[in-house]
Amino acid sequence: MSGNKETLISQQQDPILQAFQSAKSEQGEDEQLGLFEQEKGTKVESTSELNKLTDKEVYKGFDETEYSASEWHSPAIANGPTRKEVEGWKEKYSGFIYFVPFEGDIFIFRPLERPEYREIVSNTTLTALDREEVFTEKCVIYPYDFSIEKIKKSRAGIASLLAEMIMEKSGFVAQTAPIKL
Repeated sequence: MSGNKETLISQQQDPILQAFQSAKSEQGEDEQLGLFEQEKGTKVESTSELNKLTDKEVYKGFDETEYSASEWHSPAIANGPTRKEVEGWKEKYSGFIYFVPFEGDIFIFRPLERPEYREIVSNTTLTALDREEVFTEKCVIYPYDFSIEKIKKSRAGIASLLAEMIMEKSGFVAQTAPIKL
């Protein structure tokens, strides 16, 4: 019994889990209808009519997970991009897409590629802080309008933390210690 209670408490404190759960709960019937109408160009009169249409359509994600039309066109994360967009990014970047929340802000990023890294570090005019900003501008794919100008106007640590995470997911941090043979 206490194990279930601890699991419930840890789930309530996990900001990533909360963001995913709130994406489903915040989405109302009217929002679902509006998203469906925009994509299909058809007018839906009722929720039951929407369910009939969406039950017929199945969309497959990058990992072959199946989604209904309403799931496909709904935000994957509260106040974030749609599942369709996320799956498109996964396809484009071989499945390597990462999500991180920062006190109400959400960021989705991809790893840095070797040619991009070489180009950035070969620019001798950039300081270490400038490189962090360039790494984040290049790799953050959501929010859509993320830029160096926005980075400079935001909280000071965001670019550094994102750059650290980007570097880790780009293979610059060992996942295990070397093993002596």
